[in-house]
Amino acid sequence: MAYNDVVKRKTYEEFLKDAKTPYRGTKNEYPLGKRDYSHRKYIVHDGYIEIKLYSNVLGKLHKDWTFEFIAPNGYGGDAHMMLHRLFPSFYTRLQDHRDMAYVMDKTHVIFNGLRVHLDTGEVHHSSKYHLAVSVIDRAKTKAVRDSVKEEITLMRTYFMNSSTDELVNMLKQYRGESVRLNTINDPLEKMCAFMAAKDVRQLSSSANWRQWAVERQLDSPSLRDFTFKAFKEAYYKHLYKERNAYRQILVQSGQGIPSNEQDVDLIKEST
Repeated sequence: MAYNDVVKRKTYEEFLKDAKTPYRGTKNEYPLGKRDYSHRKYIVHDGYIEIKLYSNVLGKLHKDWTFEFIAPNGYGGDAHMMLHRLFPSFYTRLQDHRDMAYVMDKTHVIFNGLRVHLDTGEVHHSSKYHLAVSVIDRAKTKAVRDSVKEEITLMRTYFMNSSTDELVNMLKQYRGESVRLNTINDPLEKMCAFMAAKDVRQLSSSANWRQWAVERQLDSPSLRDFTFKAFKEAYYKHLYKERNAYRQILVQSGQGIPSNEQDVDLIKEST
């Protein structure tokens, strides 16, 4: 649904201006667009406008032209589209499994109670926050890669030269198994155990019910090479986390999240 009927509004006063005929049985509930779509509406309160989609309150528009995000169940696709249609000055979207709000030139992590000025994108004093973000430490990750350089070379050699049947059988062997990688000495066996545990490129989950798809990936030299690169990236990330190859930085509100983040802690500031 495109929500093309939803009327674009900016301020508390604009909502009041359109609040002429409430829905039957209510005193302060009004349509956001066509009256037929009563599942999306706004509710007039003293000092703020409440925005609802079905039974979910998406947020409040306050008199001072700040929007307060209130969505304990998160912002799904319909909520994203409707809010952007209603308030063209900002939009929301999912980024790395987090709801984000883009207001003017600011990028905010959405949390219940986040309140943002729609004219500037700045956070309201009542919901100031910053982020403690763990990001990749380049020096530490290089040390990790250097420490397994020989092992990675052996893994690639064995993987690229083993038969498809041998690889499929090894993936099946380790599927669903909880294995400590440091107990495995054989490079190829360790690689297959890791791919089975992490289901790299769905090789492990497919091996038992869609074996032809696995064989297709492994029979082609170019696809096999692509699979190895996917394994190597996943293996490095596993080692980075295991060996804590990260450093923590503080990110001020409105600056978004670095793309190479590992963990993000949102810290609300006292007002």
